[in-house]
Order: sequence, then C-alpha cells, then structure tokens
Amino acid sequence: MSNAYYNRLTLTGNRAIEILNSEINYRFIDDHAKHGHSNPLTVYRIFYGLTTAEAKELRKRDVITDVRYSNDTQYMPTSTGFTLISEPKPLFDLQNHLLTFASVLDSHLIVCNSSHTIPINSCSTRYVVMDKNEIKEFVATRKITPPKKHTLETDKVINAIRDEAKKEAFTKLKDGVKWVTYEMFRF
Repeated sequence: MSNAYYNRLTLTGNRAIEILNSEINYRFIDDHAKHGHSNPLTVYRIFYGLTTAEAKELRKRDVITDVRYSNDTQYMPTSTGFTLISEPKPLFDLQNHLLTFASVLDSHLIVCNSSHTIPINSCSTRYVVMDKNEIKEFVATRKITPPKKHTLETDKVINAIRDEAKKEAFTKLKDGVKWVTYEMFRF
C-alpha cells in the first residue's frame, strides 16, 4: 500500500460506549466471516448501514480508496476500540461520524484516532468531542525518522514518540474542554 495509514480509533465514555466498541469489533469479525477477510466494503456496511451494492457505489466516489479492518483483538480489549488501515489518508471523516452518532449514548464521549503512516515516518493523534453541539478537534503530530536497521530499540523509540503526541493532543483537549479530566486519558 502506498500512502497507507494505521488508524487506532478509541471511543472513551460510559459503559454503553465500551459495549459499542466491542460490538463494532464483533461486527467486523462477523462481516469478515460472511464476506471475506479485509473486504473493503465492510466499513460501509457496518458504519453506514449500506447494502453491498450501495457500498460499492459509494466506494467509487469516496476519497478514501481503501479501508480495511485489522483484527487486533488478541492484543487489545475489544471494549477499548478498533483498528482500520486506510489509504490515502487517515479516517478523520469517519472519526467525526462516530462522534456524531455515538454521542447520543454519552454526551461526554471522546473519540481518538491515533494514526501513523505505513511505513512509519509520521504519526498523529486527533481527539474530537462534542462541545455545545459542535465538533471540537485537538491534534498533535510528529515526524519519525526510523533508522535503516530496525531493532527492538527502534520500536521503543517510535512508541515513545507516538505516546508523546498522544499526551500532547490530550493536554490540548483537557485545556480546551471544561468537562475533560486527566482520568479520561487512555493509552
């Protein structure tokens, strides 16, 4: 994939939001069992309720040329979020869509997209919340220059850079929205 992005989307909120995170993962897994692994129409069926035929038509017009679920449920709890690979850009429109519709379950919903390029040379974290019926966004971005020889130490440095961006974006969120507390931060 060229210009591909890893998008880890997390929805932070009440128990209903945790259940929604799990349900999204289970629906992707079920859709893959029915339509095949890495089916590019899955996202349209799950998040927009489209039929396969409708999804095919919308995909022709979508600026996102490819989007696929990455099942990482063996590494992360299903209640914390889900991962999508997209091309040619991160899934900010989907992040806004999730916020708009899931905020009926929790008015203090936080939707985070921690994304990075594949192969990794930059990363960003984007938080969105509803504040007075308006989407507010808070972003931090970092450039990453991985060494030619990839080692375990390389992974540690890259993860530290990504964590740094996530903390910075969350601090902006906390400073910009009155109801956000540090206890709401999730790695």
